[in-house]
Amino acid sequence: MSARHESPGQYPSGSSCHGFPHKPEITCHSVALRSDGSLVSWGWDDEGQVRAPTGAEFDAVAAGHYHSVALKSDGSLVSWGDDDE
Repeated sequence: MSARHESPGQYPSGSSCHGFPHKPEITCHSVALRSDGSLVSWGWDDEGQVRAPTGAEFDAVAAGHYHSVALKSDGSLVSWGDDDE
């Protein structure tokens, strides 16, 4: 099953995530660490959670329901996505 993308890394508003209704318990985005230390992210972007920072200074990354977090090589953290709570 595939979804029509409005642009890379985004699903149209009101669409489902891989055939499932979009609900808080379903994480509809992914983020990955490339071997060069840069990040790539894709999927549902209704809260900005796939707008990964640029650069190649990351050591680890994790995705939450509506946010993502990355550990930089200097030990600092970067987060993006929903910050309402």
